[in-house]
Formats: sequence, structure tokens, C-alpha cells
Amino acid sequence: AKKGGSLGELTEKDMLPEIYKQISDIGEGEIRVIQSRLGYHIILCEGREGNKYNLRHILLIPKVTKADSLEMENTAKKVYKLLKKGEPFKKLVKEYSDDITTKDKGGVIGTFEEAKMSPQLLKYLKGLKEGDFTNIIDTPNGFEILYIDKYEPGKALSKEEINRTIRGILTQRKQQQALSKLVDRLKKDVYIKVYE
Repeated sequence: AKKGGSLGELTEKDMLPEIYKQISDIGEGEIRVIQSRLGYHIILCEGREGNKYNLRHILLIPKVTKADSLEMENTAKKVYKLLKKGEPFKKLVKEYSDDITTKDKGGVIGTFEEAKMSPQLLKYLKGLKEGDFTNIIDTPNGFEILYIDKYEPGKALSKEEINRTIRGILTQRKQQQALSKLVDRLKKDVYIKVYE
């Protein structure tokens, strides 16, 4: 807002996929109203060169009232009951999910490693197997239910693999130390003149 809505020069990789999908063919001077996971955008294309877009936008984030929150919670409880009765997860995603980025993909959000997950999320996933789903999770973005498509437990490393890993780390550290010593020695032996 302080920059007049300027997003600067962006390429596809700089944008959320759902935004790029809706503005990929936008022309200079054109205005579009689109929706993303962030809210609603009024986007102005100030210029375009190939795959580079110079954009400005106004972002409108819908306000959630207590009534909205209660309605979302009731919907989450309804979906959870339907899952418990055996309704297919993907079918319920298409019918009830508000996440426009994953709705058409059956709710798929990707693959995650346990070691990189937050402890808060892990507590909901603990003990679940393939085909299981979590209880309702109250998040800042709304209510979520996660389904485990596939679970691959980590394997314990053999003594040999652990030793090889440690050897690799130590070798890398020695190489870095030797390189630092060489650079320090060269700094003493080499004359550098800076021209301005």
C-alpha cells in the first residue's frame, strides 16, 4: 500500500500459481479482478516484456465474523462426520474445500518430512497411517483436516552409513580450513591495488 500497490517486476516463479494462472495473458494497461488464497486482487498491468510483468494491485482480504467462524467450524464437523462414515476424502474436498489452490487436485498439498514439520502439526499426525485422517485442526487460515495418502517411515542408518556421513563432514571441514589458510597466505603475498 505504501508503494501505491506496486509489486515490481515479476516472473511466473515470483507469483502464487493461482495468480499466474489468472493473469498469464494480461496485457499492458489491462485490469483484472482475481481471487487467490490471500483474498481478492484488483491487478493493473503497467508493462510486460515476454515473461516479465510490471504489476500493481489492491488486495482485499475478506473479514471473518464470529458467525462466519461458527459456520466454518460446523462445516468442518460435518465433513469430519462424513469421513468417519467412509465418504471419500477427495469427494469431500471438491464439495467443501475453500482452498482454490488444491481443490482441483483432490486436496493434495505435497510431501513433507517429519523432521521439518512443526511440533504443533506433528501432534495431530502422530500414530496415523496411510489412509488415516486427522481430527479437525483449528489454524489461523481456518479449519483443516489432513489425510495421509502415503507414509514412508524413515529407515535407521547402518553404522557404516553413519561413519561415511561423519567422514564426509570431517573431510569437508578440513578442505574448508585448508582453503581458508591458503586465502590468508595469499592475502599476505599478493599486492592488490584498487582503482576508483
